[in-house]
Amino acid sequence: MLSVAEKKLLARVVGYYQHSFTEDQRGLDYLKNRGITNNQTCTDFGTGFVNGSLKKILPEDPAVIKTLKTLGILNAKGNEIFYNCVVFPIYDTDGAIVNLYGRNIDPAHGVSHLYLAGSRAGLVNRQAVPRSASIILTESIIDAVTLYDQGFTNVIPCYGVNGVTEDHLVLFNSPVTEVYLCFDSDQAGKDGATQAAEQLQKKGITVYTIELPDKDITIYFNRHTPEEFEQLLKAANPASVEQSDSLNKRKQTLYQQEEHGFTVGYATRQYQGERHPAGRHPVEGHHQGQ
Repeated sequence: MLSVAEKKLLARVVGYYQHSFTEDQRGLDYLKNRGITNNQTCTDFGTGFVNGSLKKILPEDPAVIKTLKTLGILNAKGNEIFYNCVVFPIYDTDGAIVNLYGRNIDPAHGVSHLYLAGSRAGLVNRQAVPRSASIILTESIIDAVTLYDQGFTNVIPCYGVNGVTEDHLVLFNSPVTEVYLCFDSDQAGKDGATQAAEQLQKKGITVYTIELPDKDITIYFNRHTPEEFEQLLKAANPASVEQSDSLNKRKQTLYQQEEHGFTVGYATRQYQGERHPAGRHPVEGHHQGQ
C-alpha cells in the first residue's frame, strides 16, 4: 500500500510524463505504428512518455529521491527505470494512481514490459464497469488500449497471463454478469484464459472466450475491422450485444430529400448530393458540421 505522500509524488511524476508525451513525438508515433490512432484514446488512458528528462527537473531533496527509488521510478544510480517507455497510470478505487505500466518503444534495448516495484495493484479503465454488466478482459494494457481505440470501450486489462487480481474480482463482484476473455492465441495466452475463466466462474460470472485467428489484438486489427471483431464476439456468444462505438457513430442519422437532391447525415457530419437517374445518389465531396 502506498502512503498518501507517495501517491501525491507519483501523481506529479505521471503528470510530468503526460506532458512529455505531448512534447515528444516518439511515444505517439509508437502507438500509431501499433494502430492506436485516436488522440482521445491517449487522453482517456492518461498516456505518458518517459524520455529521461525528469531527473533534470527534480529538486535536490534526498527524501524525494529516496521515495522515487523506493517506488521504482528511479534506479540505484538515479536514472529513470521507465526510460524510453510509453506509460499508462493504474488507479485504485478512489481514483488515485497506485501503479504504472510501461511499454518500451524499443524493446531491443531494454525490458519490454515494466511496472512499479511491489505487487500488482489497481485497475485501468475501471469506469467501464458502471457502464456495462458485460466486460471484455484482455491479457495486457496495450491490448485494452487497442480495443478501446477501435470503439470497444467496455474493456479492462489484466497484467499478463497470470494477471487477474483481487482488485479485478472485487470490482466485478456484483455489477458484472459476463466477461469476454480476449487473450493471445499462443499457448501461454490459452492457459492464462483458462485460469482466468476459473477465477471468474467461481464468482458466478458467465465467461466467454474469444478465439483470435491471429497471435494478438494488434496483429488482428492490422488485418481485420471492428465489424469482424463483433463477429468474433458473436461466435463466442451468439447473444452478444457488444458493439464498437466507432461503428455506431458512422451509422446514418439523417436522410432528407430536397428539391434538387438530398442530405445524408452520419453523426455530426452532413453530406449533400444531387439526385441522379436510376436511383443512384452519389454523394458529393463536400460536408457540413464537424
